[in-house]
Amino acid sequence: MNTIFISGKVSGESYLAAYNKFAHMQKRLLAEGWVVYNPMLLCNPSWSWIRCMVVCFYHIIFKCDSVLFLSDWQDSRGSKLERKAAVFFKKIIKEENHGTDKA
Repeated sequence: MNTIFISGKVSGESYLAAYNKFAHMQKRLLAEGWVVYNPMLLCNPSWSWIRCMVVCFYHIIFKCDSVLFLSDWQDSRGSKLERKAAVFFKKIIKEENHGTDKA
């Protein structure tokens, strides 16, 4: 089963804009047959940044084969850390608009 985590900028955006951005990508990935882990659905908006990061790292490390980085990932402190974890744990790295790279 192909499992994928979506990583992208959340902090500094309106909740609705971030939610919609991740939901759009989730819909696309589900149509392609992926099992998708969407951090906007995994984390409660009232949680601290660090609590959300712990949840995200758990899913990247233990639940996913691949991580898809949205086009704005480099503008996100959390996504940069998620990228390091994905590379360290040898996940397949996918980038929106750039295809697939193997870590």
